Amino acid sequence: MPAPRIRRDASLETIREEIVFPLFACQNDPHAADQAPVLEEVLTKWLSVHTRQLEFWDAQTKASWLITTSDHRLDGHVMDFSKTVHAHAPDREAFYFKQSPTDTRRPVLGAELETAKVWIRALKEESAPELKAFVKIFEADVKAADTAIVAKKDADAANRHFREVGELAKYLDEVEAARDRVFVALDSRRVKKPELGLPRDWASSFFPGRAPSQLTEAERQAKQQALEQARKERADLKQAQRAAKDKVRAAKRELAALKKSR
Repeated sequence: MPAPRIRRDASLETIREEIVFPLFACQNDPHAADQAPVLEEVLTKWLSVHTRQLEFWDAQTKASWLITTSDHRLDGHVMDFSKTVHAHAPDREAFYFKQSPTDTRRPVLGAELETAKVWIRALKEESAPELKAFVKIFEADVKAADTAIVAKKDADAANRHFREVGELAKYLDEVEAARDRVFVALDSRRVKKPELGLPRDWASSFFPGRAPSQLTEAERQAKQQALEQARKERADLKQAQRAAKDKVRAAKRELAALKKSR
């Protein structure tokens, strides 16, 4: 019989607790003290795995900063472009801004970024130098934004790999193997040495972990809220993507019509 399983999505802090509790229990029970080194061995590796987790989280945070910075830069240039169009080519406002500048810049590197890409193609055909000057500005913005998006996707994928099949997953397997080894050794000792008078649940008392189904009410509510939030975010993202594609198609049609009219 194995020791109680640790949730595969458990935090490293929880994993550490699942090592330290039976370790202390073994160290303070003369009949189990010889099993403490098994748990001490996996505990010594915890810090290096935790440090690696922090590195993956830092990479995700850095990528998020890149996205935020790129978005703010693009937002500012959208507003500058709006003022320039209004001042130098008011007849082109309806073409470039299907909605207000504020609404155009609202999505974080979503529809706004796709709109900027369409603008670049249109601006290359403009004759007004004040408008044409924004080609290089938006090209730089798009490059920075695309780089940030790729960095965020790569950072998220790297962290997911680390947790699901990489170093953390392998470490959790090692921890569970150590716990199983200790559990089996303790339970066998109880059976083979009845003179010790150890209770039937002696080995289990060293591992008080909960099974995944034994969550507290607060944990169940938090998990449900997280699932609902994730569903909402996916739905919002799909809606934004559809809106962005519609805007891009409309802008392409207008751009094609503009070229034909010249």
